[in-house]
Amino acid sequence: MPRPNPKSPEHREQLVARFLAELAEVCEQVFSERAPHSATDCAVRLGHGLRERWGSNEVYIPASDTATRDRNIRRTFNGKNLIQVCQQYSVSPTTVYRVVGARGPGS
Repeated sequence: MPRPNPKSPEHREQLVARFLAELAEVCEQVFSERAPHSATDCAVRLGHGLRERWGSNEVYIPASDTATRDRNIRRTFNGKNLIQVCQQYSVSPTTVYRVVGARGPGS
């Protein structure tokens, strides 16, 4: 399956839609106690405001600290539950093996 062209308008629109959906989730978490019905509107407004200010610029958003995730992976992984751990922590098998200090199959 060919990879999408990251510069195509369709790909950018998919990224924007994903960004807005994730922003809505963040807004729901932040504003859930006050006005849960306005989280989507808040995300859309924030997203559009960010696009107006940052549009056509590459913005790097670093991942959160992985130390806690890595501790949890080491605690959870038992050598037989690789797929479950990968799904639970949204990581690749290579990452699990790197975190636990083991070598992957065929290494």
